[in-house]
Amino acid sequence: MVVLQAFADDSGSAPNSEFFSVAGWVAPRETWDAFSPVWRDVCLEPRKISFFKSNHAIGFKKQFQGFTQEQRNAKVARLAGTIAEFSPLRIGASLRRSDYLEAFRSGFEDVASKEPYYILATHICAECHVLLEKSNGQLDRVDFFFDFQGKLGYRFKKYYEKTIKPQCPGLGECNFVDDITFTPLQAADMVAWRARQDSMTVDMWTAADVYLAPMMRPIQVMSRSLLLEMAQNIKRDAGLGC
Repeated sequence: MVVLQAFADDSGSAPNSEFFSVAGWVAPRETWDAFSPVWRDVCLEPRKISFFKSNHAIGFKKQFQGFTQEQRNAKVARLAGTIAEFSPLRIGASLRRSDYLEAFRSGFEDVASKEPYYILATHICAECHVLLEKSNGQLDRVDFFFDFQGKLGYRFKKYYEKTIKPQCPGLGECNFVDDITFTPLQAADMVAWRARQDSMTVDMWTAADVYLAPMMRPIQVMSRSLLLEMAQNIKRDAGLGC
């Protein structure tokens, strides 16, 4: 039996960010075991970094402090090429924050929050459940690894165990972990930023897109009407059915 592992990160969590996304990659556990040492080796290639964060790369700070634009773009492209070598499947969704706030104004404290993270993380769980259903028994389960989210992550994990997992056979453990230790989360960070199409990242992503583009199947953009419909369904059912 094949066990999948899904790694996902968020982008656009600042309150003033118009768009918010949670995106990442899913692949067999053995694929990620092979991926991690290769990713670390690429990080340490000249000009080296200890780990990758898109925010550092975009702002030329911390891990990317002192890099030229050419050096930054080359490092991002090299890392993107490493992801492509292992052919994971992209997962995720995005939404406009104002649409979410309109749909989920109040009364959803047990299944959502003021932050749209719940809805987008739940969508990733549903995506992976569909993969299991379509595998005709060839996939055993999928375990989730989300970037550490503090109290928000703790609440979502409780919701996952109480509501999502019982409705979706084959879903495994839900973990919130450190992205420095779990290197596939650094790859998820890259694709979450890329999914937002931030105008400041054009040069950087142009270098990486030759590798990322073939894997960048469209992620769902949750429209205002879809979010309103979801809110009505959650209020009725007290959960997102799978």
